[in-house]
Amino acid sequence: MAFFARWFGWLRRRPPPPVYDEADAYARCHGERVTELIVMPKPPPAARTLPHLAGDYLQRCFEERLERRRAAHQ
Repeated sequence: MAFFARWFGWLRRRPPPPVYDEADAYARCHGERVTELIVMPKPPPAARTLPHLAGDYLQRCFEERLERRRAAHQ
């Protein structure tokens, strides 16, 4: 029985992994080195949309901000 286990183990054995030199290992890990860079323009920013707020709410916020500013200066 041990003979068959050894024989089937020998059949399943993988070939040894290839040995790479430094240049091949670098190319395998990082890909090819590119000498040309393509500079693409940055896309324009998206248009800002402000939330639709009620006028009295905006007025209250503005007045609170003015009062905090006055309190900080005194």
